[in-house]
Amino acid sequence: MLVLGAGAWGSAFASRISNGHPDANIYLWARNTDHVAKLKSNGFNEKYLSGIKLSEKLIYGSDLDETVKNWIKVNENANGLKILVLAVPVSGILEVCSNLKKIDQLKCSCILWLCKGSLKTPEGVLWPSQVIKKFFPSFFSLALSGPSFAQEVASGLPFALTCAGVNLNYARKVAKALTCDGLRIYSSVDLVGVELAGAMKNVLAIAAGVCDGMNLGLNARASLITRGLSETARLGIALGAKKETFFGLAALGDLVLTTTGDLSRNRKVGLRLAEGEGLESILNSLGHVAEGVATAPLLLELATNKSVEIPITKSVCDLLEGKISPKQALNNLLSRDLSDENKALH
Repeated sequence: MLVLGAGAWGSAFASRISNGHPDANIYLWARNTDHVAKLKSNGFNEKYLSGIKLSEKLIYGSDLDETVKNWIKVNENANGLKILVLAVPVSGILEVCSNLKKIDQLKCSCILWLCKGSLKTPEGVLWPSQVIKKFFPSFFSLALSGPSFAQEVASGLPFALTCAGVNLNYARKVAKALTCDGLRIYSSVDLVGVELAGAMKNVLAIAAGVCDGMNLGLNARASLITRGLSETARLGIALGAKKETFFGLAALGDLVLTTTGDLSRNRKVGLRLAEGEGLESILNSLGHVAEGVATAPLLLELATNKSVEIPITKSVCDLLEGKISPKQALNNLLSRDLSDENKALH
């Protein structure tokens, strides 16, 4: 397996798979040569996973062409799947795919991506699956998503994920190949639902952070999470997703984790917005990418095009753009017209 992107999640995932599959050759690439040099020298990713020792078997590289070719050569005669993993932020997926396309004789069984969100292109709002298909139409591609804080994954704690692709049998093969001690992977054919849920939960985590930052209580947060799940499912179904997906790991599981966990970057954004801090200051000091900030307006655009109401996401967008205050954002949600709850998914 080759993992492109040595941030928190990419490093944690590569290390965990390396430890769980002792006979596998796991490569980890990052563009920053200084970052890779530090990883090679001491096996710690202090920038993103402070204090956690990564697998000693990881093979590091900073030259993309060289790293990919070394990985292909080492695994040329190996049995099993040859999985290429994209663990870069959504904003970087176009550049990485473009650079991969230039590599002669790129060989892999499939492309797996860990990023959650969408991106704006001249062709409109695209999901990672659509970007990958544009560059590599003949490769199998799958999303791996679910409740998984990188810090806990790298520490060896148990977790579970969903592997989704349009070919269910292939998703099952990948899930089986990656499953190891402390990691269970379920398969799904609902790629649309899994991608949407992964993007939406980051936006809802910002709203939950605002709610917690204003000390509105656990009741309010639970209500926000519940309505947020309905909002996600409503948009997902309009986009062609399966309703059942929103009660699984990639939706409900990840939503609960990201809206309540102290390790959530997007929740931290909401908490600090509630304290009156400016968005630019928050993002500059965060040290990690908070995908929900860039994703919120794109989801709103998709919903508007489908005539679907997503009021929580709309309020988050207005808040991020400075149109309203945190208090106004929550007041807007509380003052909405009364409606029947069973209309939530229609």
